[in-house]
Amino acid sequence: MRILVKDLDNLLVYLRLLEKLNHEIFRMHGVRTLENEAFSKYRNSTDEFSNDFFKITGFIYDKKNDMMMICKKNGILSLNELKPIYDLCVDLDEVLCSNRKTIDILRLFRNKVQHAPHKIDFNSIGGSSDDFTISFEYENDRYTLESKLLDKTISDINIVFSSMLKEVNKDLDLDTKLLLNRKNKLESMLKPEKYLKYNKVLLDNEKIYLIDLFETRWNLIDINIIISCNLKWYNDVPYHK
Repeated sequence: MRILVKDLDNLLVYLRLLEKLNHEIFRMHGVRTLENEAFSKYRNSTDEFSNDFFKITGFIYDKKNDMMMICKKNGILSLNELKPIYDLCVDLDEVLCSNRKTIDILRLFRNKVQHAPHKIDFNSIGGSSDDFTISFEYENDRYTLESKLLDKTISDINIVFSSMLKEVNKDLDLDTKLLLNRKNKLESMLKPEKYLKYNKVLLDNEKIYLIDLFETRWNLIDINIIISCNLKWYNDVPYHK
């Protein structure tokens, strides 16, 4: 089965969401915990992050079994044109199983913010130069999101998409390839290595300096430019596997 231009449009919806998700975690790392608007910035970023995360993955909450689960009718799993090429169900289920606690907190935060935002109380934040912790309460229950766990969750998603795109690129029809050759931005979004490069930033011990660089020219600079800089960490930091 060949990937046609119309199929590509549907896939790009999720690639743009994933790009936005990576940018959002960068923003969260870029917040200075002592600045006046730190609480509101973390709250807004957590809101954006959780919304986009579930739009991509389509994970749902099963009330009967009191647990999160994958749903083939939601998110990227609902793209029928991908199913003959790459089975995302197994990979996304592994992401869910290995990050269940973090994903469940994101689910609770997203749902409660949508239905009863006044009940979500951000009561503490903390962090070092590279990592942060966000704590909030809902009806006397306390929840904590740690940046290292959020980084791992999104890096796992990046790996899944990278693996999927390797197969997608093998099945692009000629018209689609010609289109990509004319539009560099689209071609960049379909490159599997792009999402692994995000992981290089997320897993670097001095990521805050790279994120500062990324934020300085947010709309002008690309992850590939940052990753290509002559910085000592480029060849030292492994991809998360």
